Amino acid sequence: MKDPTRGPAAKLHTNPRFVVTVGGDIKELSCLTMLLEWFNYKVISFKTASEVLEIAAVVLPSAIITSLNLPDMKGFSLMEKLKQNAATRQIPFIVLMKTNDQILKRNCLEKGAIGLLCQPLDIETLYRALQTAMKNPRTGMRIRTRQPVLVFSDLAIGGYNTDTLDLSPKGMFIRSTFPDTVLSRIKLELNLEGKPIKSEGLVVYNCNAEEGPHGHPGMGIKFTHITPGDQEFIRHFTTLEVMRNVALSGSCIHSIY
Repeated sequence: MKDPTRGPAAKLHTNPRFVVTVGGDIKELSCLTMLLEWFNYKVISFKTASEVLEIAAVVLPSAIITSLNLPDMKGFSLMEKLKQNAATRQIPFIVLMKTNDQILKRNCLEKGAIGLLCQPLDIETLYRALQTAMKNPRTGMRIRTRQPVLVFSDLAIGGYNTDTLDLSPKGMFIRSTFPDTVLSRIKLELNLEGKPIKSEGLVVYNCNAEEGPHGHPGMGIKFTHITPGDQEFIRHFTTLEVMRNVALSGSCIHSIY
C-alpha cells in the first residue's frame, strides 16, 4: 500500500487552528472535541491511523492528539510514519494515555510527543499542551466570556462601562469603539460572579471590528497590577466556565474540587 503522506510538500498546506484527534474511544474523542472547539479550534476525529495518514496528505494539522492503542496500529507507529516524511515530520503530537505509568510517559517523550494527557482530562494541561504545539507563549487559559467591566482611561474621564470578550488570569480583551493607544495604562474594575476585582493594565494591541475577536472592536489588556488572590479567582472561574459550557461528566475531565 502506498504511503499517502509520500508526495511533494508543495501540495500540502497548513490550517493554523486545525487539530486532529484519533482513537477508538468515542466518548473520549467527543470529550476532546467539545473542549477543543471551546478553545476555538477546528477538529476532525478519526478512529484509525490510516485515516490520519490520508488527511495529512491533503492538509497539515496544527497538532495531532492520539491514543496509543489504535485499531490498525500503535500510536507510536503513527508518529514514526509521519516523522519519516519531511512534509509531515514537524506536526506536533500530544499523546492521550489511560495510565500514569512513568516509563510509558518517558517513551512517549522520546518518540517526540510534546504533551501528555492522562485520564481524566485536566483542562489546563490540555490548554498548555496546545499552546506549546502552536508555539504560543500564553500560559494562562483564555476563554470567551462576556463579563461587565468598568474602564478608566485617559480617553474617558470618569470611566465607561463595557464588557469582556476574552478573559484569562493574565489579561483580557474588552469591547471598545474608541480603544486606547498601544502602551496606554488603564484601570479596570471587573465584576466576576458578584466578586469585584480591581486591576491595572497595559494596552498591548487594539483593533477594529474586522480584526477583533468575534467581530467587535476593542483592545487587548495585559494585567500589570492584580492581587494573586484575584488572579487565582479568575483562573478558577475560567476552568469552571469551560466545564459548564461543554457539559462534561466527571469521568471525562478532572474535577478542580
